[in-house]
Amino acid sequence: MTQLGFFDGDDDEEELSDPGVDEIGAFHGPASGAPETERASAIDEYPRTGTKRLEVLHALAAAGDPDNGGRGLTDWEGSQTTGIWLYTYAPRRVELLNGGWVEDSGHRRPTPSRKSAAVWRLTRHGREQHARRWGALS
Repeated sequence: MTQLGFFDGDDDEEELSDPGVDEIGAFHGPASGAPETERASAIDEYPRTGTKRLEVLHALAAAGDPDNGGRGLTDWEGSQTTGIWLYTYAPRRVELLNGGWVEDSGHRRPTPSRKSAAVWRLTRHGREQHARRWGALS
């Protein structure tokens, strides 16, 4: 996919890929070595990946940046917030990470199992494009 310059006069800023496009994650292709059942599940999920990815993106945008008064979300918290099963939520968040929308905030919080989990937030570029495409959150 060709990426076009998004911001006036700033050639370093490229438009991030459309998170609403349905696609099968790269890690589920035939060469991935993923189990047949996992690949079949990914194919079943395919028609909804863009919708789910947008839900994850909007939830992370609403949670804000932990460095600027927001909370961010762990994958478990994001799953609870959106009502998306954790094993569907996390791959959508990974796709947003790979697409430049999301980053690890560097903060950690415990999960219900008391394990330390990364707190995710939108990248600066992701926040700017989210605001431009869907409006700023209050």
